[in-house]
Amino acid sequence: MARKIFAAVLALLLCSGCSFGAQGVIGWAAGGGTDTLMRILTSQMNGQVDPVTKTGLAGAMATMYVYGQPSDG
Repeated sequence: MARKIFAAVLALLLCSGCSFGAQGVIGWAAGGGTDTLMRILTSQMNGQVDPVTKTGLAGAMATMYVYGQPSDG
C-alpha cells in the first residue's frame, strides 16, 4: 500500500511542473485507495492535471500508455 501511495505522489510531483492539460496516469483500479488519493491531489492543482485511469497487469498498462505518448519537449 505504501508503494502505491508513493507512486501516486511521485507521479503527481513529476506532473506538477507540467503545462496546462497534463495527465496524471493512475495504474490501479478506479475506486481504490491509490485512485482516490490521486484524484484528491489532482483536484488541488486547479485543473492543471487530469487523472486518467489505465488499469491492468499490476500497473504495466499504465507504464505502456505513458511510454507510448509523444514527447512534449
